[in-house]
Amino acid sequence: MLPCHGSIQNLTARTRPESYQCSDFALVPFVRSLAAIHAIEEVNAAGVLPGIHLGYVMCDTCSHSSKALQNVELMLSHNSSIHTQCDYTDYRPEVKAVLGARYSETSISVAKLLSVYMIPLLSSTSSCPALSDKLRYPVFLRTVPSDVHQTRALTQLMVHFSWNWVGVVYRDDDYGKAALQSFLQDAQRANVCVAYQEVLPFQFHPQHNAAEVQRVARQICSSSAQVVLLLLKPEQVMAIFIEMIKTNTKKIWIASDSWASNGPLAQMEGINKVGDILGFMFISGKSKSFDNYLRNLSVPPGGYNHFIEEYKNLRFNCTPECFQNNTPSYCPSNDLLKIKSPKACEFTDPQAQNDDYLVETLDTGEAFLERVAVWAVAHALRKVLHCNSSSCTGETDFPPWKLLEEMKKVNFEYEDHTFYFDDKGDSLNGYDLLMWTKEGNHRTFSKIGRYRALDECIQIDQVSLDWLTTNNSTVPVCRCSERCQPGFFKKILNVSCCYKCIPCDEGSFTDDWDKEDCKICPNDTWCLQGQDHCLPRQEVYLRWTAAHSIAIMAATGFGFLLLLFVLILFWIYRESSTMKRAEVSISTVMIAGLSVSFASVICFMGKPCFHLCRARQVMYAMGFTMCVSCVLVKAYRTFLAFLPFGQMLHRRLNKLYQPATIIIVLTFLQGTALPIIWIFPYFFEPRIVECLPSFRKLDYQVDYDNHPLYKHGKTGRKHFTESWLEVQQLVYREKSRGESTQPCGDPVRLFTNICPRDIVLPKEEGYRYNWSLNKHCPKCNECPSKDGREWKHCSMCEKCVKPSWKHCGSCGRCALPDHPCGIGKEQGCFNCGSLKHKRNKPTNLDPKPKRGKRLDQSSRLKRIGSPEQREEPRRQRLCLL
Repeated sequence: MLPCHGSIQNLTARTRPESYQCSDFALVPFVRSLAAIHAIEEVNAAGVLPGIHLGYVMCDTCSHSSKALQNVELMLSHNSSIHTQCDYTDYRPEVKAVLGARYSETSISVAKLLSVYMIPLLSSTSSCPALSDKLRYPVFLRTVPSDVHQTRALTQLMVHFSWNWVGVVYRDDDYGKAALQSFLQDAQRANVCVAYQEVLPFQFHPQHNAAEVQRVARQICSSSAQVVLLLLKPEQVMAIFIEMIKTNTKKIWIASDSWASNGPLAQMEGINKVGDILGFMFISGKSKSFDNYLRNLSVPPGGYNHFIEEYKNLRFNCTPECFQNNTPSYCPSNDLLKIKSPKACEFTDPQAQNDDYLVETLDTGEAFLERVAVWAVAHALRKVLHCNSSSCTGETDFPPWKLLEEMKKVNFEYEDHTFYFDDKGDSLNGYDLLMWTKEGNHRTFSKIGRYRALDECIQIDQVSLDWLTTNNSTVPVCRCSERCQPGFFKKILNVSCCYKCIPCDEGSFTDDWDKEDCKICPNDTWCLQGQDHCLPRQEVYLRWTAAHSIAIMAATGFGFLLLLFVLILFWIYRESSTMKRAEVSISTVMIAGLSVSFASVICFMGKPCFHLCRARQVMYAMGFTMCVSCVLVKAYRTFLAFLPFGQMLHRRLNKLYQPATIIIVLTFLQGTALPIIWIFPYFFEPRIVECLPSFRKLDYQVDYDNHPLYKHGKTGRKHFTESWLEVQQLVYREKSRGESTQPCGDPVRLFTNICPRDIVLPKEEGYRYNWSLNKHCPKCNECPSKDGREWKHCSMCEKCVKPSWKHCGSCGRCALPDHPCGIGKEQGCFNCGSLKHKRNKPTNLDPKPKRGKRLDQSSRLKRIGSPEQREEPRRQRLCLL
């Protein structure tokens, strides 16, 4: 039961249960049917079943499930009727087994019906994973592996050639959908990403579905994915290839088993323009006896075969009118006219003619598994009929379920292969890897490897392959992003295959390709940015004997001598009026400060230690600030002397002139960094860091003893809600239920210029130097949470956001799900117009809109004014602050 025709005429217009009119004669399934017939004749001739002759009924499904079910009714009917029963245990139809169907969609329908009678259905092409479910399809067996193994083989093929960015086109039926889902699962495990998924209808006609084909072709041409997996029928693949030839588009095509060795596709015009084609095909094997059978094709004596007659009419019947412009309606399609023999008009009886067209045009070894299916039935019949070398003593009119039980147990050898069925009814004999090689204007199939289903291993026999895409033996590249070399790590973008290569920071490295994280250098080792290994730390410091050190010390000595010379001059002329007006004491302090700064240079020489490192920083800073403080004192003295002040103001300013006090205070303020702690809400962090880069936010959460929401203890509330209304709703719900939540503090945080690691926080409360729930994000390289919740990373925005936020494609940013879509960050601040921050509401200094009227965006900007108009009120507010 195979489809000798590819479609049914006027199927969409069928409204009454009329007979099906099949069209588009299909050579490949026709030859498969002939292979099964030839195998039956071989079994009968070999005497496998002594005294018993196997017969057959050849039915055409026309590639449609309803037609296949009609065939099943025909085979099971007795005297043109089917007697319904409740118990079919003793049901004994003439047909004991069914071979077929070709497509999984048809096999699923037929298997459901045959499960009522428990008649075995044995297919050599249907590979849908759903058919392995013995609870739903207990009668189904197959001589091929499930598509679960095919998608694994396809994935391993892509991994072998380092292809991780592929497109998928599948057909809209059970086979296509199941194969797609299986491939997506295997691809995810193998880190292969799918760029797009396109679908074509199961009932396909090139003219009726031209729009769908053109849509898929545009997607293939526009995509950056160079590898395309086609889970389609041969006629659908041909329609896509025609579009690719029109646009001169070259891709790498991965074929499923349904068209991996399709002869008409390999012989189509312009096939060499589409690029490289690889695919997995079920194991095959040539048979000389079967080839001779096809060369001498004839109807068996006493029987009939309408399909052989139709083929011979297409091949040898003289129809010159079909090659004219205005062809009659009975003429076949242009593709079928190619079958016509050039000597057709020389023959008087087409049915008596034969040639080697089928053997030369098609791959007859592709029908190998059809012959295997017949021999599997024959071996099971030997068990049911209790056959020996001379006779069969069993009952010939047996119930089909007995044959089904024996078929599940068969284990036999055929042409150097061992065949059996596993507990799911599948045969794990693997696949052959084919590559379509160029031969003139057409393609031939070359076996370049195999896939073993038992150990899930792919093996490529040929080391170098000739690729049409690159015009040499270089393997084509198909990746969303270039590989990250050692010393770099991957920063994932939208999908795992698309990323940026970021160099590792100093002190970290990667020693292999495509690493997602950098390793930290071990102790006593170090590396620079973007390195692939760490080196032992080397002590580099200013040695006393180095030329550079000698030059520095010489300059320092010269500076000391100059200071000493100036100090002596000051001491000698200390009583002069000039020196008294210059205040020698302050100048002496300046010399002392400069001397300390010169002396700090000595601390930079030699091997450093902890105390020496601290001493040189303190000495240089204190000496320099002391000198600057003296300059400021002298500047203040000049300020008092030359600027005209009133007598009262001048007297008050003179009281502030205390040189010793000013020098000490200014030296202390400038020479030491005062620890400062500010209390601000966490959302002020961008403004604070912008103005004071040395300040850091402490992740130490604050609570209160007298606040209704942020109170310390069991009655405290969580603060991480999105609005005041949510806070009130939370409080109301908890009061009504008598419940409370663990307090997490309020939005207030501490900002300081002290190093966070120097602040010891109570570990018993869950702190390190930040909150323990604030998880580190390796992509952002920081602990991003600011409000006590565990934030999530958005690959589109390339930063971490609040867990309640979602990415909005219209706004191009993350926001609350109910945010006003379309108003992006460009709205800026209501007050100052800055784009670096924004405020949800205008302050009291801004004009308020009248109650009951909501301003649109243009009115709001008009009332607020331009940034220049808002600058003056902003300065006033800053002064008030």
